[in-house]
Amino acid sequence: MNKKLLASIIGLSFCASAQAAVSVISDTTNAITLKVTESYTLGDNDTMTSAKDINLESAKKSASDYAGTYVESELEVSGNKITKQQIRILTAGFMEVKDRTNSRSIDKSGNIVLNTTANIRLSKESIRDGLAKLKSDPERKAKIKSLEADNKRLRDELVSLTRKINSDNSSTELMKARELVLDELDRNREATRQAFEQGTLFQLAMLEDNEYDLALDDLTMNVLNVFKNETKVTMGKPNFVKNKDGSFNVSVPVDWNLPTKSTLPTLSKYFKIDDFSRRCRRIKYSVCLSYYNNNDDRQKKPYTEKLLGALKSKVIAIEIDSKYGKGYLPISGELGHVGNDTYGFQHANDSKNKNLLSYSYRNPIIIRNLSESQLRSITSLNAKVVVMNKDDLYRWKYD
Repeated sequence: MNKKLLASIIGLSFCASAQAAVSVISDTTNAITLKVTESYTLGDNDTMTSAKDINLESAKKSASDYAGTYVESELEVSGNKITKQQIRILTAGFMEVKDRTNSRSIDKSGNIVLNTTANIRLSKESIRDGLAKLKSDPERKAKIKSLEADNKRLRDELVSLTRKINSDNSSTELMKARELVLDELDRNREATRQAFEQGTLFQLAMLEDNEYDLALDDLTMNVLNVFKNETKVTMGKPNFVKNKDGSFNVSVPVDWNLPTKSTLPTLSKYFKIDDFSRRCRRIKYSVCLSYYNNNDDRQKKPYTEKLLGALKSKVIAIEIDSKYGKGYLPISGELGHVGNDTYGFQHANDSKNKNLLSYSYRNPIIIRNLSESQLRSITSLNAKVVVMNKDDLYRWKYD
């Protein structure tokens, strides 16, 4: 393994413990101010800007870890069924970076090392108030538990992305993905602060409703609309079949393609992706969401199950329009025909594997019962991707 790559991964994995230096600058009745020093060894594809961001994130985590231990011992929270990790999540919501300085050095292997020192202030008063609310409020405790799981996922993803960035296959998309992970960790801290600043359960519920609305807007914009506007659809040669009543059915084969990377980052923010489902594996270029893994205490967000319900109410479909009739092929929906427990998105078709999301779907797409005079007047067929309400295709005949 490349020495720079190994150094950057080790630095990122353990900087919050082995490499971090934390000391107390001041400790008053209302606040504690910490001096945190972090170091990060730059890989071949790292930039100084990204290294500064990573060090700052590590400094914030080190400060919350230190403060969590401090709070647990000084404020006597043991025995209240509040875990040390929950305390750390709570303290992270009430920190303020007062200032930071950066310096560079060269290690024995000739690698560039960025050293960051940050002074971080934590409000004892806010933390005490948050602890009182956490002890008595199951809604807030559930939110902290959700943020705890999300933070672990994001930190694991940060390590994984750094490994990929400093491999031979680095790309601009990976750099952007790492920036998004760092941004999301910051948003989680803000979500913690907002949750514990609310005075009532009703206000907390309103906060979560707002988060749900923002998440639904995000899925609409960056999943549904991306399918609608960016999927490339190609029609093949149509075939005509005359029915017994003299009308005609027109069948039109289609190919379509949308890179999975166009929607996967957004879906991964809110859902656990099911990579191992047998139904999902049989459909190439699909992304699947298991209902089991995205409800109850397995939710990635407190509102994940509700979001999945909203997606289930929609169907992404390829529409062929002949002016006198239309045909559809859904490319999102529930998999299989028995025990629909997984929702899938089929980003592209495969010329060798003809499997579709449901056994009832058909490619070629069929437009039914066109008259001879209608056929004579049709000069072209139009193909596009549409987003429809599920009920609009209820009992639609694809055969």
